[in-house]
Amino acid sequence: MSYFKGLSDDHLSDSILIAFQDRYGVSGTYLLFDNEGRPLLKRIGRIIRDLMRKYHVSEGDVLFFGASKGASIAIMCAEAFSASRLVLVAPKMNLPYSFAKPVLRNSLYLDRRVWDVRQPESYIRQYFAEGRAIDWFYSDSDQESNFSTVEFARDVPNLTKYRIDGPHSAVTKKSMPTVLAILCDFSNGGDGGIAYVSDGVDQRLERDAEGFVTVSVSDVRLEGDSGAWNVFAERWLGSTLFRQLLSGRVGRGDFATSGQQKLDSAIHSGGPIKRYVSFGGLLGIRGYESIGSGMDLVPSEEISLPDRLRCDLVGLGTYAIRSSPDRHCTQIEYFATQGSDGSRSVEVIVVSRSELSCVAANCGAVGEGFAARFVVAAIDGWRDLAILVRRLAVEARADRASVVLLDRELPDEQVADVASLYGINIELFDPR
Repeated sequence: MSYFKGLSDDHLSDSILIAFQDRYGVSGTYLLFDNEGRPLLKRIGRIIRDLMRKYHVSEGDVLFFGASKGASIAIMCAEAFSASRLVLVAPKMNLPYSFAKPVLRNSLYLDRRVWDVRQPESYIRQYFAEGRAIDWFYSDSDQESNFSTVEFARDVPNLTKYRIDGPHSAVTKKSMPTVLAILCDFSNGGDGGIAYVSDGVDQRLERDAEGFVTVSVSDVRLEGDSGAWNVFAERWLGSTLFRQLLSGRVGRGDFATSGQQKLDSAIHSGGPIKRYVSFGGLLGIRGYESIGSGMDLVPSEEISLPDRLRCDLVGLGTYAIRSSPDRHCTQIEYFATQGSDGSRSVEVIVVSRSELSCVAANCGAVGEGFAARFVVAAIDGWRDLAILVRRLAVEARADRASVVLLDRELPDEQVADVASLYGINIELFDPR
């Protein structure tokens, strides 16, 4: 899908558009290396630098854009351009984790060079700390790409999050009017600023018993076909700007969150929702001030961006997983112990929270043949154990997992999900 097909020569008359295509290997290499195994990222950086010098372009006038694979590549290529802007559509944060799917399981997943390189997640955490300008489009349904980063990010300066509903492929399609408007604004020398007007827009926010909030807005005046526009509700999450797509159209000029877009107070709490913004591709950008009262989402417990999983953790670690837009996050506490270098197996011991410290303290040394041992407990009930096991295996660079089930409250469906994990050899021990 081309985001640039709507851009004419006039739009790009004062711009340089550089497109890098991944034509290496059987399924591409994410531009990590060429067919001879030579690294590519620094070579790409030199090409960009040469063109910047030739045409007298400053770093602040450089934008890296990509969707899916292209977004991951954009993240890795942008390291040396700290003043540049990033526009990312559903980037994959951990490449081996994404490559475990059937279509790539027997190709890139088996290439250990992919495991050895610095992952996009590591770059993006660096960029968060540096306060780089980032526009990031994502879906809660796409945990395989998000890898517990963007969905939990808050209070990150210069980060704008665009939450879309649907699977990975839907993010690419649904975000097009907004991405095109951003690219047009940038190519015309804009700074992304929006003028908000009081235009009679009215809103309604409703909270259900589970703590999810539905947003609806009426009387949004759009030029031409309303289907050509993206309409977002907007709020601040600390210093991070959060925009929620309203794709549930209930009439001309009336928009609402769909069933897969409700806001969760644990991760979407912040300032009141008082503003709405619409992006119409080449038609431009519109901002609206609501005439309705704003609503603050006050969480019972706020969940922030977790640290990445580690095999060499010292002390107690915490982690969180968001795998679905219509259920709450899974919060985890764990202890980790490094094992044998080069081992391809990992041990995961699932316990109750009350037993976590005791079990971890009495496990002894990591068994021979295991790269690491993790003792894990859910803070408020298990919902994503299978996802956690796969991520722990990736962190330990393992493709086999020995899972010991000691938590008596662990639901049967969670056990079944672990047993059916694709691409990882699972050995279950259930002495309960």
